[in-house]
Amino acid sequence: MGSVRTIVVSGSDAAPFTWTRLPTVSVVRLARPEAAVLPLPMTRGMARVTLRRMFSQPQRLTAQSYDAAAGEFVRVYKRPAYRVAFFSSLRQIYLDDAFGDEGFWSRLPTLAASLLSDAVDPRMVSSVISAEICVLTRRASELAEARLAQAGKGPPPVGYAVLVLGSAGRGESLLAADQDNAIVYERGEPGTAEDQWFEALGIEIASMLDAAGVPFCKGGVMARNAQWRMSVARWKTTIDGWVRRQRPQDLLNVDIFFDGVPVHGTLALGEAIWNYAYDAGRQSPAFVKLLSELARNWRAPLTLFGNIRSDMKGRTDLKKGGLLPLVTAARALSIRHDVRARSTVERFQGVAAAGVGSPQDTEAIIEAHRVLLGAVLRQQLADAEAGVPLSPAVDVGGLSKEEREKLRAALGAVRTAVDLVGEGRF
Repeated sequence: MGSVRTIVVSGSDAAPFTWTRLPTVSVVRLARPEAAVLPLPMTRGMARVTLRRMFSQPQRLTAQSYDAAAGEFVRVYKRPAYRVAFFSSLRQIYLDDAFGDEGFWSRLPTLAASLLSDAVDPRMVSSVISAEICVLTRRASELAEARLAQAGKGPPPVGYAVLVLGSAGRGESLLAADQDNAIVYERGEPGTAEDQWFEALGIEIASMLDAAGVPFCKGGVMARNAQWRMSVARWKTTIDGWVRRQRPQDLLNVDIFFDGVPVHGTLALGEAIWNYAYDAGRQSPAFVKLLSELARNWRAPLTLFGNIRSDMKGRTDLKKGGLLPLVTAARALSIRHDVRARSTVERFQGVAAAGVGSPQDTEAIIEAHRVLLGAVLRQQLADAEAGVPLSPAVDVGGLSKEEREKLRAALGAVRTAVDLVGEGRF
């Protein structure tokens, strides 16, 4: 590996940011993160300024987002052990490839466990997982382009963007995440030379991600499939068709497009089609109502006496029973009130700023999101260590009394979120 002049890191709710004029790999290998045990100055203001400078389009994140990120970073950074861990992580990210048995992705569960044990907000842990999926997708796109060129298929025939959809686009991925991606390209019709080139690109991207440990999407939401790989014109026609649909079941996999973030190529193309989708959805109350029905059909996994309902294995699916209705409600409300955000938390904060719901309700809903994410992540880490297949199902019997009480309160807040998208609340 030669010298590296640029590192691009993709986040869930921001354009990729770039660090330039970085030192060579050999210099970084000589640097020892243990030196960070010495006091190093860092204020909240310094952290906020540094975060903004990292992004190519800093205005895409709200001031509250920078404040929250800076505050959490400074809190962790104060302790010497955490500073050493931070610089050690930076060194590893700089030196290591994301792919392979020893790549960063394969070590992500260990990192997630360490972060949770240090009381780091579960939402930050899931954002790290999401960012890595975005980085993997960007890197796979670069490698796929190179493979097509080596195979004699030439460079991209027109400008294009690769988007990551769903939970990774929102910055809320769990450890059992699969891949959801799409491609938008400037022009070309199905079956033409342009589309054939991007089909080959999509196939390569999906295969690389699967080999790296991000499995194929069971629902087929991948750019290798024609319905997730289109020109700008055809995407617009498709989106116009979405907002005219009449039944909630007709929106299967459609809703996650509104979570999409461009990670490779001409990013402006991805942003433009995402904004087009928001504009089309916002202008169709019937579409927003249809989206909201997906949340309103939710039933809390609680018994008649308020206990958490579990299956024959003593587990409760907290994705279906809690996270999914929260995410769906936030998405529907953000489209209705034109809140251009991707993360569930920022969507609820945005609609609250528009006067929807009380501050107390919003705070409870955001806390519920944290509790539910944390419960699932901790269970997945325990299951990974025990060799149990990962899922969003949590062992209720393994929760402490306090954890069960918090979970019941979180499920109550989910009901509040679902009520916000009820009839008459728009």
